[in-house]
Amino acid sequence: PADSSSAVSATVASEIGLGGGPNAYKLGAIYDFSLNGPLLLSVAGAVAVAGEGLGLHLAPGVRFLAPMEGLPWIPYGSAALAVDLLGENVRTDHTLGLGVKLGGGLQYFFSRELAVAPEVTLTAGVITGEGSSERSFAIDALVSLVYRLP
Repeated sequence: PADSSSAVSATVASEIGLGGGPNAYKLGAIYDFSLNGPLLLSVAGAVAVAGEGLGLHLAPGVRFLAPMEGLPWIPYGSAALAVDLLGENVRTDHTLGLGVKLGGGLQYFFSRELAVAPEVTLTAGVITGEGSSERSFAIDALVSLVYRLP
């Protein structure tokens, strides 16, 4: 895969906080729009389930692909602004999270259009709600199924 065309991805992720075990599980989608060569404008959205609470995740950012001639995989790096709306109860007790997300992974292509992409992201930010705020840090382990648009 030599070109860097636009792509859409379905993702499954597990978030691991500082406490160790999984804090949340996420199901979402990513749209990568080709800007110029290996630089892509990326928008990710997901629904997260954490215990009995739900969360909405949005992360606009950029992705840089580093294709290597003749190999079926492409390493990449990403940077995004993470915006999360979290809540124990969907109608009340909302909490807002803002952070910077940095990540990297590999897209392994089975065909010209279809790939699987494992990725690890680090998010550092602030969670605010109910008159208080605290720092947050999370690691996400994602697996995406990527379809490169024609």
